[in-house]
Amino acid sequence: MMQHLLIFGTLFTIVFYFISKASWKLGALLLALWSAAGLYTALAGYGTESYGVLRISAGLSLSYGSNPLNAPFAIAGFFVILMLSLFGTASLREQRNRHMFLFLMWVVSVSVAWVFAARDLLTLFIFWETMTWAAYFIISMGGKKSMKAGRIFFFMSMIAAYAMLAGMFIIHNNIGTLDIQALSGGFAAMSPGTRNAVWILFVAAGLIKAGVYPMHIWVRRAYGRAPVLFAAMLSSILSKFGFFILTLFVFWIPATAFRGMMPGGLALISRVLAYIGGLSIMAGTVAAIVQKDARKLIAFSSVSHGGYIVLALAYGTTM
Repeated sequence: MMQHLLIFGTLFTIVFYFISKASWKLGALLLALWSAAGLYTALAGYGTESYGVLRISAGLSLSYGSNPLNAPFAIAGFFVILMLSLFGTASLREQRNRHMFLFLMWVVSVSVAWVFAARDLLTLFIFWETMTWAAYFIISMGGKKSMKAGRIFFFMSMIAAYAMLAGMFIIHNNIGTLDIQALSGGFAAMSPGTRNAVWILFVAAGLIKAGVYPMHIWVRRAYGRAPVLFAAMLSSILSKFGFFILTLFVFWIPATAFRGMMPGGLALISRVLAYIGGLSIMAGTVAAIVQKDARKLIAFSSVSHGGYIVLALAYGTTM
């Protein structure tokens, strides 16, 4: 059922544009129905592992599925999209270019589904970038200041994308695959210097996308200038892409793959991440206290909340 959901969402994108142009209310309803189907699918498959491959051509295929890592992210993502579709009607009435906004929201939502279902880094990267482009156009819809905020968001997203792409090239060059399940054994076979490079590149990409201090410069502007409905999606879903990458490379891949990768081993890695998390907590909290704009307050509180997540990943305990 996951395959049908992903393929339908992708192929229906152009049709959705014309439907939302004819009736924005019908477009919002279709987005709600699709996200409800996604939520049901994610919940039905929770606790089980699945794997599928969609072959695009002889040399290109997209792999997807469900496992204990991506299932909670997928459930949360579909739930938030459903709530925004159902209860964001008042905001949509005031939104300029409603059909284009809904179309881009559909693109973001389908990209969210693909990213959280990805079973290889290429699939994850393709839809990570699709989501970034759609988010950039949404943030830029409000005028000159919004366009500036969109450019800063896009610039920081490109840094994260290039870091991730470089890490993917190194992985494929060393182990010959981008399959996420194969990463653990592949990392163990790499030299310590190569593991260093890959880990730093992916963790940097995750921290930037999550908006954690001091990589948070896009957060205040993007949240403050994005349409109200999309600001909620930025805070609740899109920033969690970064934590998905962090969870994958800090927690999900067995710790033995990183043991001995640098002086101090895992203890040093955990200490560095803990300092970053602590700084993000303090900086985000202090900045949030003095804000008068609700969206900027949410932005800095997200920076602070991100610090708690990074701190939890650094400790690696249930607390």
